[in-house]
Amino acid sequence: MQKIKKALSLLIAISFLCAPESCFALRPPSRFNRSTEELIKNRLEETGASGKFLTLMDLKKQNFTFMMFKPDAGAAVREEILKEIQAKDFKIVYMGKPRRYTDGEARKHYAEHDERHKNRPFYNSLVEYLTSGEAVPIILQKTDSADAVEEFKRLTGKSNGTEPWTLRYNRTQIIPRGPDIKLECNKIHASGSMAEALREINIIFTEGELRGVFDDDVYLLIKNGLPTIEEDILRGKINVNNLLMQNI
Repeated sequence: MQKIKKALSLLIAISFLCAPESCFALRPPSRFNRSTEELIKNRLEETGASGKFLTLMDLKKQNFTFMMFKPDAGAAVREEILKEIQAKDFKIVYMGKPRRYTDGEARKHYAEHDERHKNRPFYNSLVEYLTSGEAVPIILQKTDSADAVEEFKRLTGKSNGTEPWTLRYNRTQIIPRGPDIKLECNKIHASGSMAEALREINIIFTEGELRGVFDDDVYLLIKNGLPTIEEDILRGKINVNNLLMQNI
C-alpha cells in the first residue's frame, strides 16, 4: 500500500511539471469540452465565412437563403459558381462539409413533389439522384436584400437551365433534349421560399450547425415551430409574416 501511495504522489508531481499543451491533466477543460457551436464558429472563421449568427431580425428582413450543390457539381464547378454568387454580393454565411442525403432525408427534402401534393412523375428520380453522391449545403446572405430567396432564385434561373446569364445556364445536363430533359441534373438547388429554406435547412444540418449559425429565436422556430405547419409550408400556404405571427 505504501508503494502505491508513493507511486501516486510521484505521478501527481510529474503532472504539475507537464506543459499545458502536452499534458492532458493540465489542459483547460474547454479544450476538450467545447460545444459543437464553438467548433462551428471556429470553422466558419477558418473557411473565411462571416462566422456570425443569423438573427430573428435577419429572418424578418428575409436577407438569407439556402442553396445546395447537387451530386453532379464537381469541385471546379462549385468554385466557379461560388465566385459568381459572391460577385452578386451574396455572402457565404455557412458552407457545410459534403454529405450524402439518406433516402428519408431526400424524400423529405423533395416532399412537395410527392403524391400528397403535386404527384410529379420525377419525384422518385429526384430522390434517387440526390442520394447518388455527396451534396454541399450552403446558407447565403445578402444584407441589402428585402427578399434574398427570390433574388437568388432569379440568379440561379429555371430548372432546365435555358435562361442566359443564370447560374444554371450552360451547366445543366440536358440528356436527352426536349420533353425528357433531366431537370434534377442542374448542379444547384435553390429554396423556393423563406419557409422552404428553413424547412430544408432543418433537414440537412445538424443540431450543432444550426446552433452555430442561428440565434436562439430562429433556432427554436426551426426546431419547434416548423414541424407543426410543415404541410402548409409544402403546399405554399406559409410566408414569413404568418410564420412569425404563429411562432414568435
